[in-house]
Amino acid sequence: MTSAPTPSLPPRPELPEGVQRAEPPVRRDWSHEVPLWAPFAVALAAFVIAGVVATLIVVVAGLSEAEAENAPGPLLGATLAQDLLLIGGAAFAVRLAVERDPAGALGIRRTRLGPAIGWGLAVLVAYWIATGLLVSIFGDPPDQEITEEIKEETAALAIGGYIAVTCLLAPLAEEVFFRGFLFPIMRARFGVVAGVIVTGALFSLVHALGSPPEALIVLFVLGAGLCLLYLRTGSLLPCIGLHALNNAIAFAVTKEMAWSVALVTVVGSVVVSVAIAMAFLRRGERAVAV
Repeated sequence: MTSAPTPSLPPRPELPEGVQRAEPPVRRDWSHEVPLWAPFAVALAAFVIAGVVATLIVVVAGLSEAEAENAPGPLLGATLAQDLLLIGGAAFAVRLAVERDPAGALGIRRTRLGPAIGWGLAVLVAYWIATGLLVSIFGDPPDQEITEEIKEETAALAIGGYIAVTCLLAPLAEEVFFRGFLFPIMRARFGVVAGVIVTGALFSLVHALGSPPEALIVLFVLGAGLCLLYLRTGSLLPCIGLHALNNAIAFAVTKEMAWSVALVTVVGSVVVSVAIAMAFLRRGERAVAV
């Protein structure tokens, strides 16, 4: 018995003379091109300017020292300025190296949903286990200063501001800066393991102000875990979503929200923060396509 001949694929169509076939864009590895000191310069500038913004708000509002400690305006204004500068500084430094699509270069890119959810849950469970061990050894740690202020705040506008900066802006800014900007530079210079450790440690240390010392251990676990999540998925989107989820849960527990309000806060924080990142992703894709 003779078998039927295997059908051959049609030849690749030729383009008209003088027309060049567009090659897919190649993503440049910018991590060796950006100086090692650049993330630290961006962080220092963000923290200094945040302090200046807080001081200006106190002066313009005519607040006394006691009023300034209890008023939400200086803290919210400083946090907003700090986070925007972390994002802007990272994007500016990377744009100088890659010229186009700094969002994509910083890790805001598409990824598969299944692995993102699976690895994200693994990191979250590891963080909760570390928190449980910490509590079992040291007892319940004292609240962070910002946690105390959130707990005592009753004004709806201020509470909305705290949700915006802690559940939406902080996940975006900290993931872009630490996982998208700092981590690739540390990994390029010192290797993956050292990069994860250094990034996790620095992520923990920047939260040291107003935090109990033992809390820095679990913050290191979270920071290192988010680096691993970025490595496994190749995208910051799962990191941003997980960060927003964790912060929103903590916020809902701190304010002792009703379950329905807590659900809206948690789901809304994750959806909105990832949607904002996706907007930058689409903008970057359009810039590359041009």
